[in-house]
Amino acid sequence: MPLSVEIAPDPSLIVIRCFGRFTDDDLLDIPAAVMKHEHFAAGLPSLTDLTEVTESGLTTEGNRRYIALLKNSRQRRGAARAAVLAANDVHFGMARMLQTLAGDGHHLRYRVFRDRDEAMRWVLEAEAD
Repeated sequence: MPLSVEIAPDPSLIVIRCFGRFTDDDLLDIPAAVMKHEHFAAGLPSLTDLTEVTESGLTTEGNRRYIALLKNSRQRRGAARAAVLAANDVHFGMARMLQTLAGDGHHLRYRVFRDRDEAMRWVLEAEAD
């Protein structure tokens, strides 16, 4: 699986690092990988780092399926902010599509960034609205 999940204790943050060829199936594996982590707790903010993805196999349909999966797991996940860090235009565009599909629902607020510091500031803001 071309992703890793770490949960940092201070500040409490889920860091999802994606790398290599990343497909719809890999995207759909993220919630289970996060929730099975030994330090997972509902409501933790997350940073998904796409800067090491070398090839994208993500599709609009995959994004829709991912949002449906998040909707079905929202009670276990809790309310949280999710920052996505994307270095290139293709990954940024796909992540923006996900942000649009997510809207403000599903107890998850997405924002896409090109700058890591800006992403960290936003995702760690006190009490996500």
